[in-house]
Amino acid sequence: MRFGRLDFGRQLPAEVALLSRNLEFWPEFLEVTTDFATVDLETRFAPIPIWNARAVGLNFMKHGVSIGWSAFGARLSASGVRVIFGTDQTREPFEMATQLVPEVEQLLVAHGSVRLEGLLKHNHIKRAPGRTLCVWGQHDLDLYQETFPDAVNCVVTGSLRNGMHIRMNGLDPNRVPKKPILFVSQYAGLRKEGPSISSHRNRVLRLIEQHVARYCREQRLPLLVALRPPVSGTLELGQTADEIRHFNSVFDGIELSFTNPSLRYSTYIASDEADVTIGAPSGSLTESFARGNKVLMVRQVPESGTYMGFPLEGEWLLTEPSYGEFQIRLDFLRSENRAQIAREWKSERERMVGGGTTPDAVNFIHSLLGDATKRSKP
Repeated sequence: MRFGRLDFGRQLPAEVALLSRNLEFWPEFLEVTTDFATVDLETRFAPIPIWNARAVGLNFMKHGVSIGWSAFGARLSASGVRVIFGTDQTREPFEMATQLVPEVEQLLVAHGSVRLEGLLKHNHIKRAPGRTLCVWGQHDLDLYQETFPDAVNCVVTGSLRNGMHIRMNGLDPNRVPKKPILFVSQYAGLRKEGPSISSHRNRVLRLIEQHVARYCREQRLPLLVALRPPVSGTLELGQTADEIRHFNSVFDGIELSFTNPSLRYSTYIASDEADVTIGAPSGSLTESFARGNKVLMVRQVPESGTYMGFPLEGEWLLTEPSYGEFQIRLDFLRSENRAQIAREWKSERERMVGGGTTPDAVNFIHSLLGDATKRSKP
């Protein structure tokens, strides 16, 4: 029973702790923990367990943290969980768990493929007792270990979302393309897309749009646009409508269609059904590359940073190309057999995302959780 933030109910025992703020955008966390007893912990305006007020007070006095975090630690401890499970985007709860309940193991899932600039700018995840980060591929593990002496323990699992997409929707090795070109949107709302805004990001995105528009007009090809789904945060009010208006203008005169961003894995499904997927080197392009699809990624000049970057050179990548370079590469990819390309790119695909054509990431992460729940607390 709760009155405001005051919780008068007893904490049920659990094996795995989940974070409420992850679950809205990561239903995969619920699905991979269906056969574990879980507790869902709120970290914003966390309920204060009156029945465990003594533990809350002790945390407050001993560690000097807020009442909310004191309550978070008290609930985590009282539940008896063996592991707390969340994304690498949600850092503070894991740091607090290390401070308040160090005996609880931590399993973090990487929300995307790692780039050096992102690690340096947003601070890498540091080593802590019992903390493990599930990364997409060997590239990510090497980047962490070679760059930071205090790097977190990393395990290559592949992408959880990619694996769950394959488990739910399948991946036909003999798939035949239904659309010639898919363009993956990175539209971020009117405030970030204005013509006066100058950034590496906008420069690369506008360049891709211009090249795709010209190519489709010259070749008289229809174009499917994958609209941005709310996978990492809530979209701005009216953002999807603005996004559609933006692309109707950019791709004027082209036979245009759009994915439904409210449909789960809409971009993944569209990319599996397209002949070539084009865009900036985002997570969805990297995952599509790993699934053996033909992709054409356009990155920023490496000297300007790695935000819109991709670490492996190859036929799947161009660096701020001229239209002529873009046209030649896209013509080449369209002329090639997908299965043959997938075989030729196999080692690079595996380096970026382990087990990218299988649901193995789901099984691997489930196994890591199971191992943690069976270990005795120190």
